[in-house]
Amino acid sequence: MSKLDSEKEQFIKSIDGFKQNLEKIKKFSNLEHANEYAQDAQVLRENLNTAFDKIRQFNDREVLFSQ
Repeated sequence: MSKLDSEKEQFIKSIDGFKQNLEKIKKFSNLEHANEYAQDAQVLRENLNTAFDKIRQFNDREVLFSQ
C-alpha cells in the first residue's frame, strides 16, 4: 500500500469522527449548554476546513503521480 493510500484510509476514518461530532451537535436543544455546543461546532468547522485542504492535497498528489 502506498503512502498516499494509507493517508487516504486514515482520512476516511477521521471522517467518522466528524460524523459523531455532528450527531452530537444536532441534538442541541438546551440553551444552558449553548457554549459547549458552540465549541463543538467550532471544532467541527476547523476539522472540516482542514479536511478540505487535505482533499486538495490528495488530488494534487494524485495528479503529480499520474504524470
